[in-house]
Amino acid sequence: MSTSALIAQSMSLFTILARAQIFAFKPKFDIVFDMQGYLKSSLLTLAFKAKYKFGTSPSPKEPAYLFSKFVYSYKELENVHRVDRHIKSLEKIFKKYLKIPFYKDIKFLYSFKENEKKELLKKIKNYLSSKKNYYLLFLGGGWKSRRWGYQNYLNLALKLKQNFNLTPIVVGGAASGSPEDEEYELFFQEAKKVNLEYKSFYKKLSLKEFVYLCKYAKKFNIKFFIGNDAGATHISWSSSLYTFEILGPTSPNVVRPYISGEYIYKNLPCSPCRNRDCQSLECMKKIKVEEVFDKISSFLASK
Repeated sequence: MSTSALIAQSMSLFTILARAQIFAFKPKFDIVFDMQGYLKSSLLTLAFKAKYKFGTSPSPKEPAYLFSKFVYSYKELENVHRVDRHIKSLEKIFKKYLKIPFYKDIKFLYSFKENEKKELLKKIKNYLSSKKNYYLLFLGGGWKSRRWGYQNYLNLALKLKQNFNLTPIVVGGAASGSPEDEEYELFFQEAKKVNLEYKSFYKKLSLKEFVYLCKYAKKFNIKFFIGNDAGATHISWSSSLYTFEILGPTSPNVVRPYISGEYIYKNLPCSPCRNRDCQSLECMKKIKVEEVFDKISSFLASK
């Protein structure tokens, strides 16, 4: 018995519905795993033609119980890292329902064909200088409360340039005109005003190209990645690129760098609130540029 799909909740609801229509006309899958269990991923699960549909969910109130035939409740695992939570959930599902052993082999590998490697190497090298040192800078994040702010990243970039002669490569992608997109535009505008040299891959890389950039960062003199809690940041550390993750309303127990990296987090009485509409943003405001710079400095000094 083979696993045909592993669903992730990393798309807008519109994209979920559009892809659901496509998947509905594809051949049957053997098994579908919904590792999120919320509305978006559950709708996609509904569209799959599969003999077995397995969901995971924190509580019976979530949509996974409507669209998956078997649901494993991970309520007791809510405060553990998502990687561990998914592994433990799969172990339970395999044992209870599939009656076959689950082999845990965490490698976080992405496969690229040789011709893809050559094409991507050429594309990226044509844009970057072999004589400069870089780092990846990600300003994005779906929630406003997760974003540290363009001014903080700008000030950090200036200090890194002045002290280590590092050039940021700005990465990410957001819908035009969205608050997240405006954050990037403000960064670019202010960077030009203060003559900060940077390279921009913003909206220029596909997901696979971004994964390649992270996985083979050393080929391009990329020293590390820094960004907010979001998918791009998780791809970075899962590619073994050293990652500095800025955390605010989410728990480091759940989303911190799992393999290679560290996080910056203020454990306030209200933390982690998981409030995407927080107005005070105290947990982010209390993270100072100097604190982040010191962590990066210590990392660079150890190399």
